[in-house]
Amino acid sequence: MEQKFNNNRLDLQILREFCEREGEKIAYRKGDQLEREGDPARWFAFVTEGCFKC
Repeated sequence: MEQKFNNNRLDLQILREFCEREGEKIAYRKGDQLEREGDPARWFAFVTEGCFKC
């Protein structure tokens, strides 16, 4: 999926491997919020399946 949406040619493999090795898998359902506008960001995410709305 990276090839379809990665138009700026960044290599995301290193970031993906780091997230898979050090991160935690979390499933969000429709309507769940990853972050809220105005709140400080506490983490980052690498979406492996599906999509989300900004």
